[in-house]
Amino acid sequence: AGGVNAGFNSKWPTWTSGNEANFTVVDGGLLGTKASMMLRFDGLFGDGAGQIPYGSQITSVSLTFVSRGDGSPTASAGLYRMIADWNATSTWAPMVTSGLGLQRDNVEAASAADASISNLSNQTNVFTGAGLVDAVQSWANGAPNRGWLLWQSSNNTWSVNTHASYTGARPSLKVTYNPRVSTTSVNGASVTV
Repeated sequence: AGGVNAGFNSKWPTWTSGNEANFTVVDGGLLGTKASMMLRFDGLFGDGAGQIPYGSQITSVSLTFVSRGDGSPTASAGLYRMIADWNATSTWAPMVTSGLGLQRDNVEAASAADASISNLSNQTNVFTGAGLVDAVQSWANGAPNRGWLLWQSSNNTWSVNTHASYTGARPSLKVTYNPRVSTTSVNGASVTV
């Protein structure tokens, strides 16, 4: 329910993705178009209904995307933890903290992927692994949740559904966890046996 995403495109640097149901993800290389999306899930943590209590131990994480299956079977994609702040109206143009556009350089986004997949011709793509667990654990421990950047390795366009798509096709985050344990210190003072 708290899904937020923003698409960007180097060919149209001030384009705002708005409420589009899918984004194109492509890496055209040094001189080609670079387009992708950022996503996060707000409201994951807290003491409310359906929230993960802060301080919980995260045991597994998976993030599922539905696409048109139009990606390359030889391409791969990765989820890179976002470091810079962004919102649903973010575009390519203002991402200039460490160079033109969004950079995977440990300043705007992490340089190493938290998780990756291969064969983008599948319509359902599931990211899993220790990197996703580490990311969500850091947020459960109080670090800012800025979500991930979805990036692929090919100049073959790949259409990925967003949170504005229909139910069942939206990005889906599944987290399993052990809730924090409340402890009370006792020392036996004032106790008579």
